[in-house]
Amino acid sequence: IILCILSSLQPNFNTNFEDRNAFVTGIARYIEQATVHSSMNEMLEEGQDYAVMLYTWRSCSRAIPQVKCNEQPNRVEIYEKTVEVLEPEVTKLMNFMYFQRNAIERFCGEVRRLCHAERRKDFVSEAYLITLGKFINMFAVLDELKNMKCSVKNDHSAYKRAAQFLRKMADPQSIQESQNLSMFLANHNKITQSLQQQLEVIVGYEELLADIVNLCVDYYENKMYLTPSEKHMLLKVMGFGLYLMDGSVSNIYKLDAKKRINLTKIDKFFKQLQVVPLFGDMQIELARYIKTSAHYEENKSRWTCTSSSSSPQYNICEQMIQIREDHMRFISELARYSNSEVVTGSGRQEAQKTDAEYRKLFDLSLQGLQLLSQWSAHVMEVICSDYRAFFISVFLLPIPLCEPQYSWKLVHPTDKYSNKDCPDNAEEYERATRYNYTSEEKFALVEVIAMIKGLQVLMGRMESVFNHAIRHTIYAALQDFAQVTLREPLRQAIKKKKNVIQSVLQAIRKTVCDWEAGHEPFNDPALRGEKDPKSGFDIKVPRRAVGPSSTQLYMVRTMTESLNSAELLKQLKALGLEKLLQMTHKFLRQSYIYPPLLNFGVPVFNVKWSSLLLTVFLSVAQLMCRVYFPFFPPLPPQLFPLMIQLYMVRTMLESLIADKSGSKKTLRSSLEGPTILDIEKFHRESFFYTHLINFSETLQQCCDLSQLWFREFFLELTMGRRIQFPIEMSMPWILTDHILETKEASMMEYVLYSLDLYNDSAHYALTKFKKQFLYDEIEAEVNLCFDQFVYKLADQIFAYYKAMAGSLLLDKRLRSECKNQGAAIQMLQSNRYETLLKQRHVQLLGRSIDLNRLITQRISAAMYRSMELAIGRFESEDLTSIVELDGLIEINKMTHKLLSRYMTLDSFDAMFREANHNVSAPYGRITLHVFWELNYDFLPNYCYNGSTNRFVRTVLPFSQEFQRDKQPNAQPQYLYGSKVGVCSLYVCGLPVFKGIVSPESHQNSHMFYEYENY
Repeated sequence: IILCILSSLQPNFNTNFEDRNAFVTGIARYIEQATVHSSMNEMLEEGQDYAVMLYTWRSCSRAIPQVKCNEQPNRVEIYEKTVEVLEPEVTKLMNFMYFQRNAIERFCGEVRRLCHAERRKDFVSEAYLITLGKFINMFAVLDELKNMKCSVKNDHSAYKRAAQFLRKMADPQSIQESQNLSMFLANHNKITQSLQQQLEVIVGYEELLADIVNLCVDYYENKMYLTPSEKHMLLKVMGFGLYLMDGSVSNIYKLDAKKRINLTKIDKFFKQLQVVPLFGDMQIELARYIKTSAHYEENKSRWTCTSSSSSPQYNICEQMIQIREDHMRFISELARYSNSEVVTGSGRQEAQKTDAEYRKLFDLSLQGLQLLSQWSAHVMEVICSDYRAFFISVFLLPIPLCEPQYSWKLVHPTDKYSNKDCPDNAEEYERATRYNYTSEEKFALVEVIAMIKGLQVLMGRMESVFNHAIRHTIYAALQDFAQVTLREPLRQAIKKKKNVIQSVLQAIRKTVCDWEAGHEPFNDPALRGEKDPKSGFDIKVPRRAVGPSSTQLYMVRTMTESLNSAELLKQLKALGLEKLLQMTHKFLRQSYIYPPLLNFGVPVFNVKWSSLLLTVFLSVAQLMCRVYFPFFPPLPPQLFPLMIQLYMVRTMLESLIADKSGSKKTLRSSLEGPTILDIEKFHRESFFYTHLINFSETLQQCCDLSQLWFREFFLELTMGRRIQFPIEMSMPWILTDHILETKEASMMEYVLYSLDLYNDSAHYALTKFKKQFLYDEIEAEVNLCFDQFVYKLADQIFAYYKAMAGSLLLDKRLRSECKNQGAAIQMLQSNRYETLLKQRHVQLLGRSIDLNRLITQRISAAMYRSMELAIGRFESEDLTSIVELDGLIEINKMTHKLLSRYMTLDSFDAMFREANHNVSAPYGRITLHVFWELNYDFLPNYCYNGSTNRFVRTVLPFSQEFQRDKQPNAQPQYLYGSKVGVCSLYVCGLPVFKGIVSPESHQNSHMFYEYENY
């Protein structure tokens, strides 16, 4: 058990700036920023907890007995128990009300500080803007969850009635708090209204929100996201940010006219992706934010995403061609490395690989994560489109028309007119899932899910290889940039005595450099502003599998981005350091991959740039103690970087190239293209470093399809009529059952991938929602679904191989003759059950299930039942039915032979003896029935026809009518065919007597020879 627990643990390298005190010798400004960021991250985590609380809220008041009249004798006891049960839940609601109030005050406080006239001249880092954007997203999610949960209001009302009766709220403060909570829960959009009211009193708040929206637009346009949740968060921040900006004080259309924001671009995004997941099975229409804004009506014509000509959001079937091509191309590339690195072990040793080889593995891991994220987003967005109209009706929004081919899915859940299989009394959730997909769409979803889960397994096997390559590549990129790329700009800055630029570049180098000798080379001519000797100056950059910490990257990016002063710009231009900007941009673009998972940002303080940079960046030199202590040991090769180091590096680099400052004097404007592009490229590429350092966690997030099972929103709409929906309405089982029902051969190998959705849901319920009752519900559904799955699959496999056996035993001459007569007998189409029969370790909710053993048990029972029914049918017929019995035994024997290739069955002889009751008895059922028929029916009632050489039944019977057992009922796969015994009906010819003496029919055929001789 301990080994299983340890194997499921994942390291967390995000310290949330807990190690910021290690950088106490650095710039106080950035240390303070890290402190602020840490507290904001904690508030975001608390907001996530409250979102989970609201989403997973199940009504308690419905289960509590109600007081029917005032004279009820036990009403006091009922009220006391009501208060006892509901008081902890109401306390959570009270804390939620206080939290949203504190969060709004904190957010508005940050906005107020950043909107100060002097501070608007300072740069605000991207990390900090994204954190503010996450706050905006949190407010939008919490408000919609509060609006949706009627059970929250009902529980509070029930508690309030009971508490008032028991006089629990006697003091004025308690009464006022209860009243405030009632008003907070009763008023829809209360969080949004409070936020907008407090923002509108801040002068210039719309400018900061415009920066946030523009950054989200830039991230979305340049695909600066990795997980589906990050992609959807950017879109929600755009929409909700525009809604907050468009009020009585500000007008987004005037801001668009001033080129502060680009509404045309946002409109294009919202038209391409109309609906995104909000939380769980809740979805939000992005155009709703636009429609409900203050100045929408007079500017309605400017928007296409809200018009009646909106195009369909996604058609998964149309996307399949591109998805298959991408999957095939990437799998082929991945297989080359997987075979050499993991399977055969023939790959080169880690120490023998070059930087280019490590870079290839680095790019391959990033490309795989991006593909997985893209496919997962496709699946979730298709599900969103199915729920879309239902949410539109709930939120009282007009329903836009769509193109005919997809209109039924986007406009509303299906009905009996769109789908003839949909009954009139179908529930809303049933109409949105069970009857809302065509067969092609179900197959497409299954195929995409199979691609996602299959690729997840393949990349998981190469996790150790990828991790080493990722750490090595990040280390090499940072060290080359700091030790080599920045060396020439530093030399020129020292030579021209440009102290500010010199301090910035030295701070960046001292923050990230890991020198070969443990310290910066003292004899480097660049440190004295001198040119290199003619023989050159050799700088040996070490190679290790070590990356920067989050704080290091943050500091470098911030200092690089913050070089906005006109003095620095003029100095760089005078030095001819245009190439510095290009390299800085390259670094910033590369490093852009890492920090988004860290949830941190950088608040800025009002300090003059010239004095700040000179003092701050010189002190940053002390951050890396090994720079000044040559004996400081190098980092071990397998050490992971701290996230705070990564954060510092990226922030300092970002400060070099920032152009989002309100100041007209920016360093960027004086630097020329090549240097800016170089730094920006590194900055953007480093964005994914944090994701890749946390490779295992990121892989799980990119492949997470858990929301396909959760249905708390629709359960809430049933108002207690449903405790849980049946499996026929559950998406994982709908997809699984569709494959089993259609028996599509090309999809049969994918059937287990649909069941893997339960693993995602269970993992999410325990690790994210942290709700045991949700896991219990998932487990109960899995137990039922898997039993149904094994039952249906075993029946199909037995029927398939039974039909194959019959086809193999069919006379070839009959096939040829039928073909000549134009009635060709088709061969049985091959199905891919062999793959499923090889599965002995199916992972489901932490269990390792031997699917082969379970199917073998049912197949064995089916084989025995098949022979039992064959003998039972023979016992209910006359002697002529032995021809059918002989054919059934032959087919069962061939079926047993075919199945024995893939499963361990008892020998056919043993199974036949058991069915024939001939294990220990001297005579079996077949022998006894043959004797009975010969003595009591054949001899008295048949006469020999010499012309046909057959025995025929006489016209006049010579014995009483013989009463036989009733023929047992049997499914078609247990029979041989309806016309098999026609040739022997009513007559006993050579086929009958061959069947009597056949050793396949019974083991006592010698007795019949003796009987015939007698």
